[in-house]
Amino acid sequence: MNSSTEPKDRANKQKLNVYGDSHARFFRQVPELSRFWKKNLGGFNVKVRFFGGSTVLGLPRRKTTLSVNTEIAETVADSVAVLNFGQVDVELGFFYRKVVKGEDLEFADFCDVLVSAYQQFLESTMTVARAVFVKGVNPPVLLPQDKAVDYIARIISAKQERHKHTDQLELLRETLPSIKERTEMSRLFNAKLATMCEALDIGYFDLWGVLVNKRTGRVHERHVPARKNHHLVDSVWIRKQHWKELVKHLPQP
Repeated sequence: MNSSTEPKDRANKQKLNVYGDSHARFFRQVPELSRFWKKNLGGFNVKVRFFGGSTVLGLPRRKTTLSVNTEIAETVADSVAVLNFGQVDVELGFFYRKVVKGEDLEFADFCDVLVSAYQQFLESTMTVARAVFVKGVNPPVLLPQDKAVDYIARIISAKQERHKHTDQLELLRETLPSIKERTEMSRLFNAKLATMCEALDIGYFDLWGVLVNKRTGRVHERHVPARKNHHLVDSVWIRKQHWKELVKHLPQP
């Protein structure tokens, strides 16, 4: 139900809801893009909801700490919906299962589990949306290997005892794939995700065409944060690219 204080023109616009993990923050509007927003998104009432730490594996579950499934189910009806999940699973969750839980797991098989969970969620929760678009993960930005090891170990071992954290850090240091390999892992997940979307007649897009350095085959250094962080640099340019790629596929409101 629309709030009685909501402007009339806003209430009559097509709902466009973006849902995702913390990487969906790049869909939030900034004043520098007001002209672009008015020209390309003037007919939409846009709301961006992101859930830090949320995963693809958690999407089909109705009862989770973050209540992602419930939040989406309660707000998605009759909207154009954009889903931006997977970065946490691919860059952190896989290594949590390998290093902390000690699972003997191949990444390709893990991707299949993720895509299956995504499909289950799409078919059970998203059918009431007017249209659905799925965004693939971004290429990894943890380029120096030591930086990647330190960051990933800190996240996946956050609740572990100190001696276990030290052991896991060393194991990760010995086994973490190179940035070239991790980039290919993310590319593989996106390929499987795109195939699933095509089979379900759901829109798919990603930003690899504008983020990857064609010479090196990995993310361009201009998008790499100086601090230990697995998010792209949050710039006006990055936010505009998110919308430019999505706008190509949006239905007219």
